Amino acid sequence: MDHLPPFPENNIPLLHAIVPPPRPYRDREKMLVEKALRLKYGRFFYRFPNGESAADVYDRITGFRETLRTDINIGRFQAPGERSPNMNIIIVSHGLAIRVFLMRWYKWTVEQFEELNYMCNGGMIALERGHGGMSAALQIEGKYATAFIAATVLNLPFSRPKLLSCGPVRCSKNPNEAFENSTNGHATFPEKSIPLHLAVDRPPRPRRIILVRHGQSEGNVDESLYTRVADPKIDLTEKGKAEAEECGRKIREIIEKDKAVDWKVYFYVSPYKRTRETLRYLGRAFERSRMAGMREEPRIREQDFGNFQDREKMRVEKALRMQYGRFFYRFPNGESAADVYDRITGFRETLKADIDVGRFQRPGERSPNMNLIIVSHGLAIRVFLMRWYKWTVEQFEALNNMGNAGMVVMEKGYGGRYSLLMHHTEEELKEFGLSDEMLIDQEWQKMGRIGELNYDCEILNSFFDHFKDESCIAD
Repeated sequence: MDHLPPFPENNIPLLHAIVPPPRPYRDREKMLVEKALRLKYGRFFYRFPNGESAADVYDRITGFRETLRTDINIGRFQAPGERSPNMNIIIVSHGLAIRVFLMRWYKWTVEQFEELNYMCNGGMIALERGHGGMSAALQIEGKYATAFIAATVLNLPFSRPKLLSCGPVRCSKNPNEAFENSTNGHATFPEKSIPLHLAVDRPPRPRRIILVRHGQSEGNVDESLYTRVADPKIDLTEKGKAEAEECGRKIREIIEKDKAVDWKVYFYVSPYKRTRETLRYLGRAFERSRMAGMREEPRIREQDFGNFQDREKMRVEKALRMQYGRFFYRFPNGESAADVYDRITGFRETLKADIDVGRFQRPGERSPNMNLIIVSHGLAIRVFLMRWYKWTVEQFEALNNMGNAGMVVMEKGYGGRYSLLMHHTEEELKEFGLSDEMLIDQEWQKMGRIGELNYDCEILNSFFDHFKDESCIAD
């Protein structure tokens, strides 16, 4: 391996197989039982004891995809002066990791992923660049769903045709270009780095980001249901369906107060059944012409509390969580809120990239009256807000859960940033759990411009005890 350039990506742990239980050898009988349970629970969400779920694999494959796209965009595979569009990338990996990679690349839903068949050993599937510069999957022997493989071949463009005048993703002309186009000297998320000469074409930011918790579910009414039914398969109650419809009407009323004629909505939804049902009933408030699109997003799923939950053990675990701390406590064979924070961070980067490139609207039809609606779960929404506004763990743990079909509205302020105080009152936000310091910051968000930082730092003043009445300025 001495002849290879010293890039750690050459041996990427993100592509390793789903992590099995940490035993010297797998217990065959127990593994057969676990695999049978996985079929009942769902192949995507079932987590092996002391191992992973396919959803966990999705999270790390997403990170690899960003690395791969960065490598493609800066031309890392070829030396300057020797670059050619005839480069072929070969990824040798594992069956499930490859299916998840394809799911992430093409934005397939969980239902579509679970319909995929296993791959034959030594097989392959090719993603080949199409006429427009995008990658298209080739059918192999006419059996696309059954021809999956253990090695994926990607023939991706290094010299893409210019599709949109404002498209930020393009090939590097020289080794320094990636850094010239970046705001911080790093080529981590190329979608965030819009070249200066294209900045005038930057699409408008959506008017609102509306976070919606699912309606009342059968699990909210009867916690013993979690012992028999997989968490992702829990249905809404009739009350929950009505709550979702009412929430949709409220959202429409909020949007129509702008008196704009060209407004639209775009949806992100957790793949859990109760969130998908919430979106289905919520969406009845909008005709098709008002819907710009939707995307199922596994990273905004519910916190994983384990597979089939034991009711009494769960009560003990939740009591221990209160003692240990709501953010850091990890449920056995499940997740902590800190784990959710990690995957929500990845989703936030994707969301910001989508906003920056105007992915929600067609060129020529872009309007500042787009509204993003994210249908998710109570904890995931609180973690999203924590990540977006950079709240501390202490501030997060003081937040209260939202009611079923409740919503939090992040509305664009006068300088282009999103503030909760553009829609909500201080009393509403205090009831949600925001402190005076957090409200002061939300007031600043109303007026702050994109790219600015809040240098009048209330958190610094409260954290350090050696300041007197002097003002706190952060470098």
